[in-house]
Amino acid sequence: MLDLDQMRRRNLEHRLLQQLRNRPEPFPYPDQDILNIALHGDMTTLPPEWNFQFLSWTWDEEKTRLLRGTEFENVPSISCGRSWKLLHMVGPEKPWRLPDTPGTMGQFHYILYSFFWWPEAKRLPAFREELDAISQGLAPLLQRHIRGQQWKLFFSRGHIFRKRRDKIKWLKKLLSILNGRKP
Repeated sequence: MLDLDQMRRRNLEHRLLQQLRNRPEPFPYPDQDILNIALHGDMTTLPPEWNFQFLSWTWDEEKTRLLRGTEFENVPSISCGRSWKLLHMVGPEKPWRLPDTPGTMGQFHYILYSFFWWPEAKRLPAFREELDAISQGLAPLLQRHIRGQQWKLFFSRGHIFRKRRDKIKWLKKLLSILNGRKP
C-alpha cells in the first residue's frame, strides 16, 4: 500500500525513474525492487491480512505449529474465514487471462483467484466495460475447453474420469461467474 499524496509531495516518481535508469542490469522484479530501494527505511510492515497470498499458505499441522507465536499465527483463520483485506495475486496466473499450463499448481491459483476476483471486479463501475469485454472473450474459450473435457470424459476411466468430471464442474462455475451469475 502506498501513500500517494506523500509520494507526490516528495517527488518520488522522479526518484524511482532515475533509480531505474541508473541501474546497469535489469531488476528481476522491477516495480517491487525499485520501490524497496527508493523507500528503504521508510516502510511499515502491515499485518498478514493486508498482503494475503494463497501461494504461501498451504496448510497442514506442521506449518500451523511452526507459525505459533509469530506474526503469521492467525493466517490459517484469515484463509478459512476469508477475512483478508487485500488478496495479493502473486505469480503469473491472473484471473483476467487463461492459465498457460493446465494441471499445474498455477492453474489451481488461477481458479482460486478467479472465484474471488471476478465478482468483486465486476462491481467496480470504472472498469465495467473493459471487464465485460475480457469476460466475453474468456467465455467462449472456457466453453470450448468444457466441451473438450466432456468429449474426453466418454473415454476416461477411474481416477481420470473423476478428475475430468471435477474439472468440468469448476470450469462451469468459473463460466457462471464470468457471466455474472452465482455459481
